Amino acid sequence: MANIIRMWVYDRPGVLDRITGLIRRHGVNINTVTSGHVAEGTSQITISLGEPVRLDALGDRFSEMNSVRHWEKCTPATHIIRELLLARFTAEQKDLIDVDMRVVREEDGMTFAEYVGEPCAVDAMIKKLQSRDVICTRAGALGLALKEGGM
Repeated sequence: MANIIRMWVYDRPGVLDRITGLIRRHGVNINTVTSGHVAEGTSQITISLGEPVRLDALGDRFSEMNSVRHWEKCTPATHIIRELLLARFTAEQKDLIDVDMRVVREEDGMTFAEYVGEPCAVDAMIKKLQSRDVICTRAGALGLALKEGGM
């Protein structure tokens, strides 16, 4: 499983650029980045890293950044981790809609469905659907702590 980190940052111009630049300088590929406003003046950024990395050194650098309020590593033991997949099916492909998918819209002979699951399950679903020429897109991973804490 890729490393997933979640951080709370101050809403300021250039914060995401500085964070991704720090990760780049450590020679680590970023799979996904998800960011959203969570409170006045604060955003949450969730980053899925492409390969395992020692987060202690990277985390020390995050902690030194004046834009980062708090960061944490997300694991299945400490967080619920989910990702969203959207897929577009033609009329001929409609029978490929998985039982775990939810149809969200039907329009002009097209069916749009969503699938939510752990990132590895989303990877598998994308491979399955793309092998049948279904158009897919995904959102980045999100993590929510199982216990109270964080920001």
